[in-house]
Amino acid sequence: MCSGFFRPVLRDQKGFHGVCGYSRNMDQAKVPAVGSKAIDFELPDESGHPLRFSSAWSQGPVLLLFYPTDFGMHCSLQMNQVRDNYQRFQDLGVTVLGISTNTVHSHGTWQMNLRLPFHLVSDIDGKVARSYDMMCPEDSWLKGRSCRSAFLVSKEGVILYMWLPPDQSYIPDIDGLLEDIRQALGV
Repeated sequence: MCSGFFRPVLRDQKGFHGVCGYSRNMDQAKVPAVGSKAIDFELPDESGHPLRFSSAWSQGPVLLLFYPTDFGMHCSLQMNQVRDNYQRFQDLGVTVLGISTNTVHSHGTWQMNLRLPFHLVSDIDGKVARSYDMMCPEDSWLKGRSCRSAFLVSKEGVILYMWLPPDQSYIPDIDGLLEDIRQALGV
C-alpha cells in the first residue's frame, strides 16, 4: 500500500524498509511487522492522565502516529491535516493517537494551540519509540526524538498497516492515508 503518500522516486533501494521504504538504518527484527501483535504501552496523555494503548485499540482500530516534535513545522502541518480530516477518520471507526518524546505540558499546549481533537501521549524517555524502533538515529539532527511513522492497529491489537517515510520531512497525504486505511480495514 502507501500509493497515496507523497514520496520521492527511490534511486537506491539499499537501506529502505517495508512497503514504503525508509532511509535510516533500522533493526528490521525490532520493527513490528504488518500482521504481528502491536506492542502495548501506558503513557500519560496531554492532560497527564494515563492512556493504555490496548484499551484504545480494544474499542476499535487505532492509527498510532509517531512524530518528532511538538511545534515543529512539518509536525504541525501533518497534525493540522489530520485535524481538518478528523471526521473522515471517525467515519472509518478509527481513533487517532499521536506520540512523541515531548513532555505532557508541551503536548497540552500544542494540542490546545492547534485545536487537535485527539490525544497526544508523552513518551518522554523514548521507551515506546525504541520498542517500535522508531527512535531517530543518534547521529541525526532529530537525536532523541521519535521518527515520523504510522501504524494502524486492529481491535484485536494486530498491525494492519504501517507507513515509514524515506525522510522525516515527508508527511503523509491525508487522502492517500485514508484510502490505505480503507483498504487495510477492508471497507
